[in-house]
Amino acid sequence: MGHAAWGGAHAHLSTAQRVGSAVAAIIWTAAGLIVLGRAGFWSAGRSVCLFRWGTWLVVALLGIGAVLIFASQSRWENLVLGPVSVLLAILCTVVARGAERERKPAIAMRGNRDAAAV
Repeated sequence: MGHAAWGGAHAHLSTAQRVGSAVAAIIWTAAGLIVLGRAGFWSAGRSVCLFRWGTWLVVALLGIGAVLIFASQSRWENLVLGPVSVLLAILCTVVARGAERERKPAIAMRGNRDAAAV
């Protein structure tokens, strides 16, 4: 799978490249958790700011990454990872923009229900 990573220059990754891939996997897992937090999969509490700004950071990194991946000489990266990065950037943008819109009506509806119950 070396052709699908690190520019596709080597069929087998060196130890340093494997360590770099493991670190990248940890970072992208954290990014995924931040986006899930922004989407409301758990109570944000004090992390609201982290989820808001973190999701926009993920959008920016995915957009920059997509441009770099399409510039790569690796066909695997161009045909698979580039479109996946663009799709993920679009989906993260939807989450980042949509999270605010969904919370406002829910608060308004809750307020109306409370007023009707009194």
